[in-house]
Formats: sequence, C-alpha cells, structure tokens
Amino acid sequence: MSRTILTVAAVAAVALAGMPSLAVADDGRGSAKEPVVAADVSAKADGYLYAFEHINKGGKSARWASNSWNWGLDRDFNDKASSLHNNGFPGSLDDVIVYRDADFKGNSRGVHNGVYLADLRKWNFDGTNVPLQDRISSHRWVNL
Repeated sequence: MSRTILTVAAVAAVALAGMPSLAVADDGRGSAKEPVVAADVSAKADGYLYAFEHINKGGKSARWASNSWNWGLDRDFNDKASSLHNNGFPGSLDDVIVYRDADFKGNSRGVHNGVYLADLRKWNFDGTNVPLQDRISSHRWVNL
C-alpha cells in the first residue's frame, strides 16, 4: 500500500514539474487580468520577440532578436500586432519595452521575459486607457 502511494506521488511530482508556470499579469489599471502562461524559458527560449497579426499567435508574424526603432521599415509590421510573445533568452536585457511611435517614442509598455500576451486589446500602454493592439511601432530590449 505505501509503495503504491509513493509511486503515485512520484508520478504526480514529475507531471507537475513538466508544466509551464503561470504568471498573473497586471493590465496597468491596478487589477489582475487572466493568467498568462509563461514560457518555459530554460528549454524553449530562442532569443526573439514575436509579434503576430491576429490574437492567439494568428496570422502573419514578425520576430526580432535586437532593438527595432521602426517596425514599419525593418519588418513591415508597424501598427499591426494583435499578440506578442517575449521569448528572449533569460538574463541581462531579456525584457522588452514596446513603444507606440517609431524611434522609441510615445506611450510604452514593458513586457517581461517569457510573457505571452495573447490579445493586445486587453493590454494598455502604461498609464493610459489606450490598448496596445495595432499601435506598436518600435521596441527595445531592457532590464525591467
């Protein structure tokens, strides 16, 4: 009997260890939003910020491994993002600030390493009621 319980406990521990961690994100208005699944950065990080044309990683996409002062010029993705995934390598300069305007200007929002924002209609630029969707023009890698 005790051997069975130990086996079941060991199997459960292994199953839980393989699950991605959950992070509760803040929408910038002081209220917690739906949990977002944080990427398993130890196994899946590839060093890129991903932007997707539609929510839930749908449609066309663009990716960057370095800063971009103008999404329109370098990826033809100005004001087109509806979901984002910061899949950068963990460490120094692994977070991203996205900006409403080119050249790192205008309203901004930080996106921590490993965070996936499935629907940018639900996420605002910091200190505003302006959603991120279809309003991002540049980004830079930082430490938040």
